[in-house]
Amino acid sequence: MSCLGRISGILGVCDSIVPVWNRYNNFMDVQFDSEKNQTNINLRRLPLSLGGLVLDDSQRIERHDVEHSTPEEDRWQTIGLAGKLLFVVYMEYGEVPHIISVRLADTEERRLYYGNSNLQAGGWYRVNPGGTDND
Repeated sequence: MSCLGRISGILGVCDSIVPVWNRYNNFMDVQFDSEKNQTNINLRRLPLSLGGLVLDDSQRIERHDVEHSTPEEDRWQTIGLAGKLLFVVYMEYGEVPHIISVRLADTEERRLYYGNSNLQAGGWYRVNPGGTDND
């Protein structure tokens, strides 16, 4: 069961594919499981749709999630801003990212994002090393 909806502010609406406004006032699609979305909202008060906004952060950092990836699916961890600093786990299915989890970034993840810790030591890299919004 799924429902089609728009994202308004930071509140998400469940759906298998949901359009999210990006920083250029364009839509980008993200995909997630409706039941997992409701679980994430209940546990963390964060809809999975926020993962799309994190993926749009030009300053985000990312790493391959070796521990949870399988030969059939690669998982990625990313840390970026969507109002607050968030930690997101996602997979890529074609051109639409599938968001698995969204939570607030912890203290060490905040240090990594804001440059107060060594990114390479943990396998992290800055997606846009130039650090501008003109990607």
